[in-house]
Amino acid sequence: MNLKQTAVRMLLGIARHAGLEVDACEHAETEIALRESEEAYKTAFDNSGDAINILDEDWKILDVNKRLLQLSGYSKKELIEAKAVILFPSVGRAASQQRRKRLIEGKLQLFETILVTKTGQRIPVEVQPASLKNWRGRGRVIQANIRDITDRKRSEEVMLTIQKLESLGVLAGGIAHDFNNILTAILGNLSLAKEDATASPGLRALIVESQEACVCAKGLTHQLLTFARGGKPVIHVLSLAQILEEVCIFAARGSTSKCVFSIDEKLLPVMADKDQLSQVLQNLILNASQAMPEGGIIRVSASMATLDEREITSLPSGRYVRVSVKDEGVGIAESRLLKIFDPYFSTKAKGRGLGLAMCHSIIAKHGGYLGVDSLMGVGTTFWFLLPAATSLDLSPKTEIASIKMGSGRILVMDDDPMIAKVLSRLLKRLGYESEIVVDGKEALEACQKAAAAGNPFDVVIMDLTIPGGMGGKETVRKLKALIPDAKVVVSSGYSIDPVMQEHVNHGFSGVLPKPYRVVDVSKALSAILNPHPHSTGKDG
Repeated sequence: MNLKQTAVRMLLGIARHAGLEVDACEHAETEIALRESEEAYKTAFDNSGDAINILDEDWKILDVNKRLLQLSGYSKKELIEAKAVILFPSVGRAASQQRRKRLIEGKLQLFETILVTKTGQRIPVEVQPASLKNWRGRGRVIQANIRDITDRKRSEEVMLTIQKLESLGVLAGGIAHDFNNILTAILGNLSLAKEDATASPGLRALIVESQEACVCAKGLTHQLLTFARGGKPVIHVLSLAQILEEVCIFAARGSTSKCVFSIDEKLLPVMADKDQLSQVLQNLILNASQAMPEGGIIRVSASMATLDEREITSLPSGRYVRVSVKDEGVGIAESRLLKIFDPYFSTKAKGRGLGLAMCHSIIAKHGGYLGVDSLMGVGTTFWFLLPAATSLDLSPKTEIASIKMGSGRILVMDDDPMIAKVLSRLLKRLGYESEIVVDGKEALEACQKAAAAGNPFDVVIMDLTIPGGMGGKETVRKLKALIPDAKVVVSSGYSIDPVMQEHVNHGFSGVLPKPYRVVDVSKALSAILNPHPHSTGKDG
């Protein structure tokens, strides 16, 4: 309140106290109140966190606040008297007239639209309109409060992407499970056919090739399951030299790029999951190919590296295998390199920003490090380090797989007739008798009946998942309550399921991932029963 306003109010108070006529003073007080109200409105208008503009009924801009100038990039002079279409050009004339009519009638509430800045940037905004009367002596005007909702929209897009990925993950997991069941029937029957084809080398060779194709398909289903559920790497001693060329050449197939290799002859093996590592290499080769749409050379190298302490803070010192994939593309801007492994960040127009994030996660789970170097106009090199296998890792000699014959009674619990049939054949070939049930309820009844007859099953092989019925996880718990020393093997196409990876903690004695061959069934059973087998010397 200024000095003049204070004086008027003091005089008004004295006049009232003296019983004098105060019409003039009251009129002055009313003007003061109006002025104060207008000043308060102006302060709130100018300092609002929302952008605000005032429009007349012809859609002409009468006033704007500072936030709108910051958001739009226009000056106040450029906006005043301009049509609102300068900020919202996507709203057509007919739609604009319809919206204006609804605004004036007070029927249009909060809505979302796009604000286009002076530089052409499109900003998603939320508009809250309000009708004002007698604004600065005018008739009815419209005040539009405009809020930038870019961050909210980005969050909504991320959540939508996550939901889509979750749905896709469920689909991928289901496909992988069903495909593994089909592969189990194919691979199991092929392993039996190979044993019957010993007299025909040509037929045996065809069967071996078919088996190898099934093993490759098994790797693809493992990748689907890894995508669907994450999953810990299944670690084995692995020679990178053996898979680099195979995986990289396959990944570059169909592109105009060519892979050139430089692999150290003294390269040590690593402890890794072959399927997950193949995913990393495929993604890096795909990125390199896409960085060179006109084609070029992708240089793949592998060598030994020794890290000193703190050279890479996330890794301990020691010996590592270093693999690099280098392209001759346009390169990646330095400002983007820091975000290159962030989920949902992509340098591609239609990219989802998931490939490199997945690669980073896989390498980290292997105790390694994924890095990138790039120069604009020169190219990009993605490289990763994996711990080299130690003498302790290498000391156990890989046992040549052989079929070990056995004897005993096996109960098979599987709801898929095709799987049950092939497993029954495999068991018969190995010397076992088998009985088939379709779910946990039947399995419990069969085990109780056999035990009561004094002829219990030596092993129960349970499918982990039975749609609409009791699966292996619940059944083994109930079976152990009835028969504590029951020996149970869990089998599933969900090879990365936690129960499959930690089967002992769930009461199982062994694990048999699908798809399997006769030698896999033999190995799983002999490990539990420890009979006095004789080997056929074959690797079915």
